[in-house]
Amino acid sequence: MEAVAHEGANNKVNTMKNSEERIEHTDSVPDVMMKLSEDNFGALDVCASIRERTPQIDPDNVMGGLGVFLSLDTNQIYGSRIWMLYKDVCGEDLPTMLALLRARQLSVSVLLKGAAKRRLVAAKYVD
Repeated sequence: MEAVAHEGANNKVNTMKNSEERIEHTDSVPDVMMKLSEDNFGALDVCASIRERTPQIDPDNVMGGLGVFLSLDTNQIYGSRIWMLYKDVCGEDLPTMLALLRARQLSVSVLLKGAAKRRLVAAKYVD
């Protein structure tokens, strides 16, 4: 949360701006990608792959890549966390990452392939 000062008639009033809200309905897709990536080149590359490959990987996602971007935003996964989710948790496999986010969206308990350690790492990024 970040405090934003507004001047009233004779005094200043502080309100809280919700830092969780990054994507706005007026944003273009490139704007959304930049907001989510936080200038992290790895995250931006993942976002570009999401935009390009989601229609083939998850054709049932009515919003295409934008639906995935909204899921990342809802789960507060930004910047380096996008890259770590893709690289470290999902083994650089975009279909796995999209399945994990879809499962989270559907509130399904996900068991990742591999040791319990990887499950704990995944939980840290999506909870």
